Amino acid sequence: MLRRLLFLLALAGLLALAGLAAWNLYRRPASSPPVYAHSNLLVNPGFQEDADGDGRPDGWELGPAAEWSSWTIRPEPDGHSLRLTGSASYVRSLPVAVWPGKSYRLSLQALTDADHPNRLQAVFLWEDARREAFVRQSGEWQEVPARRWRRLEFAGQAPAGAVGLTLLLRPAGDDPLYLDELHLAEEGVRLEPYPDYARAALAFTFDWETAMGGLIHSRSDDGYDPATAEERGLAMRRGAENLLLLLERYGIRATWYAAGYSLLSGNAERRIFSGNPTYTWASQAHGWRDDHWVVTPWFADDPYGTAQSHPAWYAGDLLPRLLALGQEVQSHTFGHLYVPYATPEELRTDLEEWNRAAREAGLPPARSLAFPWGASLGAGDVTYTVLEEAGYL
Repeated sequence: MLRRLLFLLALAGLLALAGLAAWNLYRRPASSPPVYAHSNLLVNPGFQEDADGDGRPDGWELGPAAEWSSWTIRPEPDGHSLRLTGSASYVRSLPVAVWPGKSYRLSLQALTDADHPNRLQAVFLWEDARREAFVRQSGEWQEVPARRWRRLEFAGQAPAGAVGLTLLLRPAGDDPLYLDELHLAEEGVRLEPYPDYARAALAFTFDWETAMGGLIHSRSDDGYDPATAEERGLAMRRGAENLLLLLERYGIRATWYAAGYSLLSGNAERRIFSGNPTYTWASQAHGWRDDHWVVTPWFADDPYGTAQSHPAWYAGDLLPRLLALGQEVQSHTFGHLYVPYATPEELRTDLEEWNRAAREAGLPPARSLAFPWGASLGAGDVTYTVLEEAGYL
């Protein structure tokens, strides 16, 4: 009995030690330092750019006795540092969008050419949505060595209500002080805020089709009906034209997810697309009202005309207007495929056909996809692997 009791006590002790070790292994240290992103949030951090040729670095406001210098931390063509002379001198950055509660770290290289050290202070000016500084956070004065570059670091945390940050750098003494290689980083992964301190954004996206899309390949009660498809194709064209008028009036840019024939101005030369496929999965078993497409090539209803002779079927003539208004065009697949039913090779061929039509229309390759028939929920790993290999993000 005693041996059994001792054994149970020893086992309980081992389990307690194992639990304590696991807790220490996986718990987050209470005072773990923040991890900063590598990207630099500052404009022209090396003071090299001067696009307007005014002799002052772009992206910086220079105070009294602040000027360019060719004395840089490392030799480089057209390299510059910034020289601040006198305690009234300063340099101020452009505003940077920030997130409340996030920590920000400024690092830079500094030296003075005097025989004795100087000092530098960084001031974090936190701005609200009105672009007004409402919190001023002054860092400790840090020593800048004589005739030797030293890396200095300053840090600050964005207070509640902060949406912007402007940096102010100023020397303590009258001896010239040089700054170079400034770098401002955000703690963790940088989630880029909306421009101009906006609090939210609204995305306008449209599925842009012609009759050669979900209309002729309809899965609704009317089934295969060319006359109805053409009628609705004309209505879609009128809808696109009306949308363009509204977007132009209000200066709105949208993303148009185009099926393949929306990129074509016609097909009078009778080109064959995607190898003239017949998709046997487009059947009653998968939601179509009949088995017409099981035995019929997918593009068999192409009228082989132009946007002028058959405006319901081709919409490429609208592309110049879209592009002139800054609209974005992305993929709705070329043939308006029900993507989860398509084989990897069918999908790959279709995506290549879309990119080919886009290239002929002066568009870049697609990077995003709107699934026809809203069928993304049925897509598996194989589908997303094909999309990733095709360059979709």
